[in-house]
Amino acid sequence: MITLFVAVVSIVASYLLLRTSKLKAPYPPGPKGLPFLGNIFQIPGSRQWLKFSEWAKEYGPILHLTVGPQHIVVLNSPDVVEELFIDKNKLFSDRLAPYVAADIVSDGQRIIYLQNDSAEFKTLHKVHHQALSSSASRAYRPMQELEATVLLYDLLCDSENKKGLVARGDPRWMSHVQRFALSVARYIIYGEPAKNMDDPGIAAIWDTVADITTISLPGAFLADTFSFLRMLPDVVSPWRIKAKKMQQKHFDHYVSYVDGVRNDLRNNITRPPNIVGDYLVARAEAGADIGNQSGGASCTYELPGKGLAENGWMRDRMLAMAASSILEAGLGTTSATIFTFLLIMLGNRPALRKAQEELDNVVGSDRLPTFEDESQLPYVVACVKESLRCKPMTPLAIPHAAAEDTIYRGYLIPKGATVFGNVWALHMDENRFSNPEQFIPERWLTVEEEQKEGQPLKYKPVRIRAGPERDRDIYTFGWGRRFCTGNYVAEASVFIAAVRILWAFDLELDEDAPNVDWTNEESYCGDLVPFPNPFPLRFRPRSQRHVEVIRGAPGLEGWR
Repeated sequence: MITLFVAVVSIVASYLLLRTSKLKAPYPPGPKGLPFLGNIFQIPGSRQWLKFSEWAKEYGPILHLTVGPQHIVVLNSPDVVEELFIDKNKLFSDRLAPYVAADIVSDGQRIIYLQNDSAEFKTLHKVHHQALSSSASRAYRPMQELEATVLLYDLLCDSENKKGLVARGDPRWMSHVQRFALSVARYIIYGEPAKNMDDPGIAAIWDTVADITTISLPGAFLADTFSFLRMLPDVVSPWRIKAKKMQQKHFDHYVSYVDGVRNDLRNNITRPPNIVGDYLVARAEAGADIGNQSGGASCTYELPGKGLAENGWMRDRMLAMAASSILEAGLGTTSATIFTFLLIMLGNRPALRKAQEELDNVVGSDRLPTFEDESQLPYVVACVKESLRCKPMTPLAIPHAAAEDTIYRGYLIPKGATVFGNVWALHMDENRFSNPEQFIPERWLTVEEEQKEGQPLKYKPVRIRAGPERDRDIYTFGWGRRFCTGNYVAEASVFIAAVRILWAFDLELDEDAPNVDWTNEESYCGDLVPFPNPFPLRFRPRSQRHVEVIRGAPGLEGWR
């Protein structure tokens, strides 16, 4: 009875607070909801970005919704996104972390849920920036080229064996792409690649990515919105029991990776330079480990617990979770982007042929494409970029939070509001893109001023992500202070995988396979990061010479 009373009082108080906050201006327009519940039954359970874009056409680029006591503001045009997330970034760069995902499953350790002014966020952001900056990321390119070569070799072996095998429910080729994405991330973080697609790490990481994707969505748990539910005991809160099991599973997995690096350091087993190993060594040399105040030979490489120690160094659980965020992004978004790119190219044969013609002219068939070729492959890069515009990896970006009441364009965005940037709407803006629903790589091409008579048109180099902080041409990697720090590594992985696959193979659907339509939303699954549904793609080598180059590529011999 007391619990019921608390529940009723909490709901009424939340509703009255919603109604009686210090209104200096009206809220932005939006569909009318129900008393107490707001728009909870109007917001779809999946593909919310499509509904938000539809509402924006009716109510304008700044959309206001409520779910229970929680305000939601959705930004649907580039100018409002840049004015709030960039010009007013101090007010709109924090996260309104979902309670279950942030406090229980992540134990307050995942960077995507941390607040900007917290010491934990600043420490994690510094570590990520040092390891993933533009200059630092260039050091990973030889490794990414080798990993892309292994990807070609795996795809080639399957094509020669004519395997129709299925791994973990997906067509086999998709597992090869996942191995590539995971291996790049694991090499950078732990100095340990994933050598085959049966690596148990792939399934384990994929499982955690699925967890985070599900629990981070708006409305995933009522306890995220109605705080009184957090006071209920476990016996009537199965969601809490489920979340605690997720936490244990996630930390067991990620701490085991840190333990592996630590054990190799203790046993003087050399790994390539890596984020976790470098951090453990630096922490030990600073005398921050257990029983070690001087560094040197007495290093234990241990600092148990979560969060930051008094001296500012990350403890082991926080370090494990700091590494996990890169790993999860490396597998999830990179794999999804490559899958989607190939699906789109499969559905745009003229563009595919034109991209391969450019590769033939620039690279030929006697060597593999490299990063050095990028500036000479404007059409191929334009295809990658256009695929990111048509199908952004996060169509509804991870939400920000309003730090205080703000009047913007005559509307009140209240303190604590969840503020989304609708990347899908930005990329489908008819004021910026003609025929935005169509795949048109040529929209990114600019003809060089000087042309040789009788020669094919020469285009200026294209960058996947171009433009200053403002007026950016695509918003795949976010904006402002929460811009994705791993964007340089991600762009490089997508480019080298895409360019080498197009160089090496003709893409075909399996015989008797149903046709797949990249424009149909039903061809995709997932919400935070949409993935194409598994489709049986065949990779036919473009010539015997291409086969010979792949098989003779440097580095393959000592890989397995």
